[in-house]
Amino acid sequence: MYFDNLKTSEQLRDEYKRLVKEMHPDKGGDVAEFQAMQREYEEALKNLLKKSKKHSIEWQKVSELLLDLLKEVNPTLHKKVKNALYTPLGRAILQLASPKIKELLDLFI
Repeated sequence: MYFDNLKTSEQLRDEYKRLVKEMHPDKGGDVAEFQAMQREYEEALKNLLKKSKKHSIEWQKVSELLLDLLKEVNPTLHKKVKNALYTPLGRAILQLASPKIKELLDLFI
């Protein structure tokens, strides 16, 4: 109801802050409504975290598949890429490149 169609934690947080300012009992809001909004926020946040963890696990599997493939094709390059991927920057680049990586995997799977 309050947090439908929000896709990111930033959107969720911003909407929560806006609603707190608007609905807080100290600002004349209804206590029961405010508590219902807080419960919905907590549930939406839990769901967002679950999706984030699932996405992270999927990316780990994708990167492992790519590394296995690269190891067969070019062992030297495999070692360099493996070392680079396990840095924060490497993981960020991998996630940004996700559509192209998925296309490549579809060719081999």
